[in-house]
Order: sequence, then C-alpha cells, then structure tokens
Amino acid sequence: MRQLPAFAALTLLLAACAGSDPDIPRPRLTALSPAGELLSAPTPDPEAYRAALTDWFRRADRNGDGAVDRIELLADTDRAFAAFDLNRDGRITAAELTEYRLRSPFRAPPEPTGRDRPGTEGTPGGDPSAAGVVPRERAARSRARPRLDAVMSADTDADFQVTAAELRTQAEARFAAADADGDGRLTLEEVQALATRTLEAAARAVDPRRR
Repeated sequence: MRQLPAFAALTLLLAACAGSDPDIPRPRLTALSPAGELLSAPTPDPEAYRAALTDWFRRADRNGDGAVDRIELLADTDRAFAAFDLNRDGRITAAELTEYRLRSPFRAPPEPTGRDRPGTEGTPGGDPSAAGVVPRERAARSRARPRLDAVMSADTDADFQVTAAELRTQAEARFAAADADGDGRLTLEEVQALATRTLEAAARAVDPRRR
C-alpha cells in the first residue's frame, strides 16, 4: 500500500473507494488533527476536506497571528487527549477511542449490509469478498485501507494504551512533517500545501494508473 503523506500531523487520512464507476475510483478522506481528532466525516469532496483543515487551523491558532506554534499545538493535543480519555485515568484505550468515534458527528456512516449492498444479496454481513464486488474496486479498497490507527499508533511501549506524553510526541512529529520551512510554526499555506499532496497521494492509492 502506498503511504499517504503524513499530515500525519494535521490530516492523517482514511481513504476508501467511493466511485460509482469501478474503473474510476474516488478516495474518501477524513481530515484529522495532529492528535488524531476527527475533523470531518469521510468525504470525496476535496474542498470539504480542505475546509475541515482550515477550520482546525483557525481554532488551533489561539492568538490569531496566522500560525500554529508548538505551544498552541500542545494545547490542542491536550484538549483532544481529554476528549479521548473517557474514564479520565490518564490513558487512552482502543475501546475508549471506539466509543469516542461512535459519538462523534464526524463518524463514518455504517457499511451497507448484505441486504442493501448491490450484488451481495444473501451474503452474511455483505462481505464484498464473497460476492459481486468487482476485482478492481476490491483491490482499490485494499490499497487504500489504513494500517495504523491515527491515535493508537502513538503507543510506543506496546502496552495497548496511549498516554498524554505519547500523544504529544506523535503530534509533534506530525507537526514537524507539515512544517515545510522548519521554522517551528505551521501556517495555513503549509497546511493547504500538504492537503494538496495528500489528495494527490490518496488518488494514486486507489488508482495506480495515476502517477
């Protein structure tokens, strides 16, 4: 699977095939903050994706100086950590993340079942590998499926929990990846430039014909 450019700081992405024509798959993108907080529902609309990132940037830029600095990044990360840590024990688990995401207005819509997914009538759970999904579409979905969770990937000691320090470290790494000029400040122009690269990479991920 091709790796999407890490807005692995400001937009770690989830992509899936959304094209009605299996010969022209379209990626759906979910904008995420450096901390992995959901910023948008999955969308095939590049402008909606960009708008979600812009909204995050304006919220994170607390002093309104046109850039997000390290202090503002860490404040945003700590706020997100508090939202994820539902039982307030100072650690995030996969179960807490699942519950958080189910409550989010930006959660992904449920997958169609076998009864309402075209071509999968009678297939338990609508498993596309078991019935009428065409190979090209199936391959596109496989290429685009993310391998690491945007939050749990911060778990560096493999204890299946994420601490505030671990989440901060990961958010700072993503911030640095997006900070093109390395000045320690993230501008809206840098965010949007990375969004462009991410959109291009997502398109290539679901359609290898796009180089």
